[in-house]
Amino acid sequence: MQATIDASVKATIATMPTPTIPASVSTMSEEELAVLIDQAVVEAASTTQQCSAAATQAAADDTLTQEEVDSVQAYVVDAEQAIAYAEALIAAYYGTYGELAAETLTLLQAIEQDLSRAGRNGQPL
Repeated sequence: MQATIDASVKATIATMPTPTIPASVSTMSEEELAVLIDQAVVEAASTTQQCSAAATQAAADDTLTQEEVDSVQAYVVDAEQAIAYAEALIAAYYGTYGELAAETLTLLQAIEQDLSRAGRNGQPL
């Protein structure tokens, strides 16, 4: 029975559509996008907990009906979609702000080196 459930879940997940992130992500501030990511992660955690609860309840009597399998499978799909959406938003964040963060770090390191040299040479900081 477990093998049938596993195969069914894998087949369902394989046919899931790729999550679509809002077009407005490209115009959001870093803070706005971070809030959207936080919301998506909370939703993913919630749907995952619902999935776990449904699976636990369905398996409580050590037998699974087709209706229970279908129900759990629907929860799995919802959870996977919520997780994929959160991951897509995180990728969009790093795609948009990752390069900026690297550039900012490089500038800060250059400033730190300049200050360090100035201090060693007795120049006023």
